Amino acid sequence: MRLFPNIFSKLNKKTAKNPHYALKDTKTLTINSVPQDLSIKVIHNLKDKVTSLIQPKNITMKDGYLLRKVHAFNSFGMFYHVDVIFCNKNFQVIKEIENFGPQKISHYFKDSYFIYCLAPGMIKFLNIKENDILRII
Repeated sequence: MRLFPNIFSKLNKKTAKNPHYALKDTKTLTINSVPQDLSIKVIHNLKDKVTSLIQPKNITMKDGYLLRKVHAFNSFGMFYHVDVIFCNKNFQVIKEIENFGPQKISHYFKDSYFIYCLAPGMIKFLNIKENDILRII
């Protein structure tokens, strides 16, 4: 009977050691340590992606989404454009794609670990370039 509590306690310790699990649901975006007026929702699994990205009619200028542990992005099921930003494990921008259309697949980026999805035109508005540091606080 002590088997199951030990398994669950080991799982909780394992997730607490990894700093990427410490990300909460909704946070504020910072660009090069400068906070922006954007709320970022962290997408943890396919269910979150379906309810957050695929179902809404469009994405607003104040909202964004963060996908973790991904190397490419697809917009299947989405019927609106988004700006997509690929970042490595150090939160450094690798590539940004403006106005990524619906029903498309991006290229595979080996170094990518985080993907930010923002409203169309936000990359230019926030002046995001390669090698910038994007974090959520």
